[in-house]
Amino acid sequence: MNGTPALVSYNEALKLFKAVGSNLGEANVLQAIGDVQQFRDERDAALVSYNEALKLFKAVGSNLGEANVLASQGQLYLPDDLNKANEFLNSAIKIYESIDSKYSVPAQIGNYGWKLYRLGEHEKAKPYLYKPLIYSRRWV
Repeated sequence: MNGTPALVSYNEALKLFKAVGSNLGEANVLQAIGDVQQFRDERDAALVSYNEALKLFKAVGSNLGEANVLASQGQLYLPDDLNKANEFLNSAIKIYESIDSKYSVPAQIGNYGWKLYRLGEHEKAKPYLYKPLIYSRRWV
């Protein structure tokens, strides 16, 4: 992992969580590392970090962590492979709904929309940007 300040700090935290045996802390840091790698367009490295985080979240039974990683993994496929991105997003949504995470469903759908919008894919972004309104009204 390259020596950006964020990655250096996350790697220090990762060592500490491993030293104290905190799988949940380790999983959260690995997800954060994956997010930095995704931001830097280091897709292969991000997938490795996300997969490691996913295993740990599953091992400790953190459904929310698992869903968050799945949503992040899906964003790696935007805008090139919407089908693959949607598979990950839909898997995350199923988990969010099973744990009654009312915030996470519309937030993650919107996150996909905003990423597509920032990538210049305005038409592809529209369904994701309008769907959160439908989900948020469902729980009001």
